[in-house]
Formats: sequence, structure tokens, C-alpha cells
Amino acid sequence: MSVEQGECLPLALRNLDDAISSLVAPKVRTHRAEGISRIITKPSIYSEMVENTQGQQGTSHGGVARSMPPLWVDGVDWINKVDSTVHQWWPETGNTLSRLESLNKASWRPQDSNFLDDVSKMINDWVSTAESLLDGGRDHFTLTTPCPACGEKWTYRKDALGENVRVPVLNVSNMGCSCQACGHHWGFEYFTHLAKVIDCTPLEGVISDGN
Repeated sequence: MSVEQGECLPLALRNLDDAISSLVAPKVRTHRAEGISRIITKPSIYSEMVENTQGQQGTSHGGVARSMPPLWVDGVDWINKVDSTVHQWWPETGNTLSRLESLNKASWRPQDSNFLDDVSKMINDWVSTAESLLDGGRDHFTLTTPCPACGEKWTYRKDALGENVRVPVLNVSNMGCSCQACGHHWGFEYFTHLAKVIDCTPLEGVISDGN
């Protein structure tokens, strides 16, 4: 063990603690409205991402099924990437949050400093990506039905983490519905017709939810 490694370990541990906290700790923020400031607590970045990718089908009133929110592809990709990577770092039984806690409390050696620095950097990158997705990544949705124009159902593209993933071709945004395979586009005025063609809940509801 070199003197330099011994000096780096405390900083690496502090950076690791800060990075993990930025991912899993609740956020305390000051909210000001109408001249009044209030302290509010928001869920952690990880919790927000999980909550925003979860949809429920059916209701507590008779079990009548309702339309399932279309898949938020980038959000699911992000969660899968975080969960699988943390499991690689700390394979013991548990979930992502418990593994990160164990990782943070482990007895690390000075020679582990470089590894800890890499972990901290990756976690900080996840936080930045998640913040970007939460700010503007949910203004589009995908539909897992074939495109009426070209018949394709899937295409491949880079996700927010730079990996090549398979995604549905039909993408609904505030600009309308577009096929990512053939480029065909349907404006809002065609949504009712398009919903009938692809046997889907009327697409106007997807946009008017405010999701």
C-alpha cells in the first residue's frame, strides 16, 4: 500500500457517501409561491424514477380494467441499468437500496480507492440522467402495436444510457403519433381514427392526462 492510496481513501469514501445520498436520499427543497416560502420534501431520485415507471391496471371498484399507461422506455432502461450494476457491485441478497447501503458501510481498503471513485462517478452520472429524464423525458409514450403504415412493431435505438435497445415503433408525443421505422406521422386530428385501426384506447386520453 502506498502513502498516496492511504490518503485517497477518506476522500473516496466521502464521495461515495455523497453520490449514494444524491441517488437514494429524500430531497429537501425550498418552494416559494405567492411570497411565501415553504420547505418541502420530495422522494429520492431513485424512488421518483420507480414511481414514474409503475402503472396499474384494474381498479378497486369491481376490478374493471382501465387502460395501462404506455411504457416509459427510458425510465425502465435506467432502472434496469442501475439495479443490475449495483447487483454486480454487491451481489448479496437484497434490493438495490439495501445493497447500496451495504456498499457504503463496507470496510474498504486503500487499494479500493479507484474502484470507489468509479462507483461514485457512475452513480452521479445516473443522477444527472434521471434528473434530465424527470424534467423532460415523459412527454412521449410508446405503443406496443404494429404501425398501420408499414406493419413494423419494433425498432432499435440508443437509450439514455447509450445502449442499443429494442423499442416499439409507434411514439406518441405532444406533436402527434409517429412511426420510428417508416417515419409516417399522424396529427391529433387523426387520433380517433388511428386508435380504431390499432384497436387502442383513444389516443387523446394519453395526451390530455397531463402525463
